[in-house]
Amino acid sequence: MIRTLTRIISNRHASPCWVRLPKSMFLLSLLILLFIPITVIANVGSIEAEGIKSPTLMGPFYTNDPEGLVILPDPVSPHPVAYNLSIGWVNHGRYIHGYRGVARYQWHLDAMCWGRTWGISRMYWFTDHHNMLHLSWQRIKGTFTAVASLTAQKPTKVVLESYPAWPGYGAKYRILHGRISGRPRAGGASAPEFILRANEHADETITASTAGSFTKSVLGGGTDSKSGRYAGLVFNVVPGHPLTFLAALRPVKTGVLSMARRVIRSGWKTYAAHRPRASGDWGNFISPISSAANESVVYVPSLRNLSATVVRGWCLPDRCVIFEWDSFFNSVLLSINSRDISSWLSRRQLAGTFHFQAPNGLICNFSNWLGRKRPDSDDRSEPPVAAMCVWQDYQRWPNKKLLRECYKPLVRYHHWWFAINPETHLPYRDGNRDGLLEWGSDDNHVSYRIHWQYARYESGMDDTPMYLPSKVRMMASSDTYDVDDVGLNSLWAADAMYLAKIATVLGHHQAAAHYTAQWKSMGVRINALLWNHKLGMYCNRYWSRGNGHHLLSRIWSPTNFYPMIAKIPDANRARRMLAVMLNKKYFWGRWVIPTISQNTPYYKHQEYWRGDIWGPTNYLVFQGLLHDAPASVIHAYARRSVRLFMRNWDRTGVWSENYLATTGIASHDRHYSWGALLPAIGLEAICNIGVNNKVRLDGTWKLHAKLSNIPILGYRYTVVVTPGRTELLRHGKVVATADGKIISVRLPIHQIN
Repeated sequence: MIRTLTRIISNRHASPCWVRLPKSMFLLSLLILLFIPITVIANVGSIEAEGIKSPTLMGPFYTNDPEGLVILPDPVSPHPVAYNLSIGWVNHGRYIHGYRGVARYQWHLDAMCWGRTWGISRMYWFTDHHNMLHLSWQRIKGTFTAVASLTAQKPTKVVLESYPAWPGYGAKYRILHGRISGRPRAGGASAPEFILRANEHADETITASTAGSFTKSVLGGGTDSKSGRYAGLVFNVVPGHPLTFLAALRPVKTGVLSMARRVIRSGWKTYAAHRPRASGDWGNFISPISSAANESVVYVPSLRNLSATVVRGWCLPDRCVIFEWDSFFNSVLLSINSRDISSWLSRRQLAGTFHFQAPNGLICNFSNWLGRKRPDSDDRSEPPVAAMCVWQDYQRWPNKKLLRECYKPLVRYHHWWFAINPETHLPYRDGNRDGLLEWGSDDNHVSYRIHWQYARYESGMDDTPMYLPSKVRMMASSDTYDVDDVGLNSLWAADAMYLAKIATVLGHHQAAAHYTAQWKSMGVRINALLWNHKLGMYCNRYWSRGNGHHLLSRIWSPTNFYPMIAKIPDANRARRMLAVMLNKKYFWGRWVIPTISQNTPYYKHQEYWRGDIWGPTNYLVFQGLLHDAPASVIHAYARRSVRLFMRNWDRTGVWSENYLATTGIASHDRHYSWGALLPAIGLEAICNIGVNNKVRLDGTWKLHAKLSNIPILGYRYTVVVTPGRTELLRHGKVVATADGKIISVRLPIHQIN
């Protein structure tokens, strides 16, 4: 009502609706306005109203500062501005700040979730054996103000630093009355001002023109300069006295800072009650899924929008590299959020990935890797999981608009694999025209060794011993390997299967029939050419070998189980495949499953794709187990995947790129988004969304667990698991119960668009 009246008054002489307004209504309007405080009317046209309509982005979206905050008042402006805030501290004479600084310590992320109009972060570090820093952020909903609280277990020198973000997003800072004030540089003069202030006076203030001089000032004392590209407030935080501060765009409502800690407590209580979470024997293995995925979301200047990268450490200080299958898996992880966050982030994630799609339909191995000689790998792709991931997003929060937006790019990508390469005049990835795909690379202007390695990069498994130069050749005539890959062909078949599902939802029934036929015919070829009856496994197939050599490779990895994803094996073949997987000579053990079989000499390397356990391969194998494995195998596989993740998450706070199959210890990059696919396996093992809006509910678990706020077909559900019984509840009411058996129950679907 207030907003309507304000609009009417501001357009009195221009709007014809004012002339037609009845006299009684006009007098009533004036009477209402006279009794409404001026401050309320002013607030309507300021922060709260603008917070809903403006494209302003606010959150930990600067790659180098997951602990900080960046505000972009208008990212689509011709002259964008970014106000950036980093939080650091001094430890044993060193200034610790930025991603590499804060991530080198034991960094535990309780929550990170930032949407269009609100946001929250909660994290802590063990800076040494005797000190823990705890930081909480809370954006006040509908405003451009975020408040924060930082505590320390022992006296710590803390630095709040504002400094330049992306090139061309210039801002300049000055220190005035003990606070940092930011203004746009000349090009973005119309953007609102930034303010950073704390609940106490800073012990030191610093301004500097370079990062180096700022660091020297932090370690050696403050400066008296009034303005610069870098500005900082330095506080000596002591136990029992939290440092409270706010970062905002002007104007800021009075009294906000004094209420900051109450706002943070209230915000956390609300978020904790509504976030997807779990309790019980496996601990809270659900919340880390969204926390890890949300942490990877950064701003991408080339998109003027947000996207989830693989790991911030690969993109420093201000970039965002987009890998094909990593990005699609990120969209799956982002969907395990609340409705508003999921719909806001997943859509941007997919749009960003498709933005870099090549004209011929290829989705690159990597895109937007700025600072490299080649920012886009337009010669190769990665494993085709796109349609599967988009479908899984849809099953969490159904949105036909999202499917419509993704459908054509998905179709173009699916058809690229068999499309004709204008240089070789052969299908891009079917070099011998036998109807089966090989990995490859179209960049034949490099050396043979590099060309060969580019094809291995396309597999997504950069150093896998499944492809060795001594056994696999790069064919100049086709730009492909000379081996038909069982994993690639199975994923392409699954891509067709999921495209058929998407086409059916969109009413494209003829297209659905076409993709169903593709899926079935690929299955026939895989069964005919890639099955080894003697070994009981699907295997990669060489085009030709010398006398005495087998055409079917005996070097196995998790990709050899991918035919189950596309429902290719019959019951007997699936049983024999499972026997191989469960054999401790090959894949089974305390931690599963290694990326090369244990009977090869490469397993003992335990280095990257030579034996380590990876989230994506575990997750893909599990998609096949859901079709073909008995409940006991699904339980054992899920339990091992969740425990592998949680033992590292609980102890050191990491969601790792991969894990050692021998010890279960996290390896390589510690904060790699797809590590969270491991606990996602546990979620789907307990309650999986199948076909025709049916949910698989398993009542045969020997487990105590409660899963809350789980998104299923547009609604939030609770799943309660006790030994021999699993219940599915909505709004506290039981909608399905599985007693000592596995059931499939049809649930209503709610379109959120």
